[in-house]
Amino acid sequence: FWEQWFKRDRFVLRLGQQSSVGVLDFFRFGDFRTSFSNSQLNIPVALIPVGPPGPGLSFKWWPMAKSELYVVGTFTDINAPVGHWDWGRLTEYGQVFSGAEVGMNWRRGKGEFDHAHLDLWYGDEVDTLPFPTDSGWGFKLLGSKQWGSWVGFANYGYHNSFGGGCGFTNT
Repeated sequence: FWEQWFKRDRFVLRLGQQSSVGVLDFFRFGDFRTSFSNSQLNIPVALIPVGPPGPGLSFKWWPMAKSELYVVGTFTDINAPVGHWDWGRLTEYGQVFSGAEVGMNWRRGKGEFDHAHLDLWYGDEVDTLPFPTDSGWGFKLLGSKQWGSWVGFANYGYHNSFGGGCGFTNT
């Protein structure tokens, strides 16, 4: 993908091959190579429809200078054949994912911060493996609070499209 930073590094535009979960749903323990998290949290296929990387457009924006408030948005071909680049698929098949996230970090020291975000999304039907899913919308709330070397978090999500990784509609 191609990424361009604008407005004193407060607005980022990304265009190209990307996946919805590479843009939305920040979780500080989301890297399964270095943390305890399971796939429900680091790649929430049971909650947010995940297609292979496909043609897409996304952005991240920090609306206030020196603030950790941010807005992220994405519009992606959720059913693109892996490795193919064809913008015509967005109108021909209409299998797209669009989502937005509003979040905030509260930083206190080196590597210490609290976090909260809300994701809202709509995904069209995905009819290919490995995760076929019906069309529908959903939301997810995530919050984490750090106390020294301890971090607690809460996570709730809902969607009305049957399918995804395991067919869950609540996590």
